[in-house]
Amino acid sequence: MSVKARYILATALTAVFAAICTTALLSERKQRSLATCTGIEVSFSDSLGFISARDIKDFLSDSYGPYIGQSLDSVRLDEIERLIESRSSVLNAEAWTTAADGLLHVQIVQRAPAIRFETDEGGFYVDHGGFVFPLHKSYTAPVTVVSGKVPLDIPRGFSGYPADTAARRWLEGLIGLEDAIQSSRRLKEAVEGISVSSEGDIVLSLKGTAEKFIIGAPVDIDEKFDKIDKYFGYIVPVKGEGHYKTVNLKYKNQIICRQKDT
Repeated sequence: MSVKARYILATALTAVFAAICTTALLSERKQRSLATCTGIEVSFSDSLGFISARDIKDFLSDSYGPYIGQSLDSVRLDEIERLIESRSSVLNAEAWTTAADGLLHVQIVQRAPAIRFETDEGGFYVDHGGFVFPLHKSYTAPVTVVSGKVPLDIPRGFSGYPADTAARRWLEGLIGLEDAIQSSRRLKEAVEGISVSSEGDIVLSLKGTAEKFIIGAPVDIDEKFDKIDKYFGYIVPVKGEGHYKTVNLKYKNQIICRQKDT
């Protein structure tokens, strides 16, 4: 076959393929224009329990309006995503439709908390980015709890980032402390809780020990964790477990142990 013939054949085959693709695309568009929404399928990318598929269905019925029975082309996917993402416990939502079964699909990523706070004014979660969101009435995430004199003025039911710069910086430091705890093979399993003293010091409680470890400000974390190891490695073998009530790690190159609360 000559070069010219091969060229003509290739051009013809390309034109046929393009025509088939165009026909298929037009057919799909026609199918979509005739298809109506038959239902909704909600899926989650995580195992958190802040919201359920039923919650989303009820929420869309109330906030978006009817979609079942509507043309697929008329379903406003961007608006559905925006509405779902307006919920404080949702980090991301993606919505799409499939003409073959007429379903509206919604996939959700829930907001993962880093810490739960319990204060006299109420409780709330904070994610790793410092975003505050309310507790859930029937689900409690398995994260570290911070209690005591928390220096944050968070109104009940608030969601968003604290307006105060000092509050955001304090949260950033505390989240860094929690991340360091979770990265430590020993402390990840040992830390029972975090509290804030009336003096504003961060205090760690460890499982199976009576001592309270005073961290102070959430800075120089690695150095302070190293002091905890030295306390158990050098002081406890001599004095015994529970001999001291507080172990102060605030000061550089010092471990100050006291038998009375300070």
